[in-house]
Amino acid sequence: MVTNADGCTDTITQTVVSQLVGLAETSWNVNLYPNPTNELLHVDLINMSHVRLTITDAFGKIVQSEAFDSANNVLNVSNLTNGTYFISVQSESGSRVLRFVKR
Repeated sequence: MVTNADGCTDTITQTVVSQLVGLAETSWNVNLYPNPTNELLHVDLINMSHVRLTITDAFGKIVQSEAFDSANNVLNVSNLTNGTYFISVQSESGSRVLRFVKR
């Protein structure tokens, strides 16, 4: 809830939907750790190949995007400002959005 100098209040609600498209959820997994992180974000892609990882900030601005073909990957996020980010995992089989925190 936000209150301005005149005493007026307003509430802002943001809903983020995380979904898996075109694939049964049990057929693949994405593990992010540590979360929160301050420098390196490990991304384990289980049963996936040819993946694009796209990081967006809370406003939807793309701040980093990389393609991977291996199961265990490390993203350097030290250049990001502290806050909440979303990582979109896109493969030929579908996509998924996960949240992580940079401290």
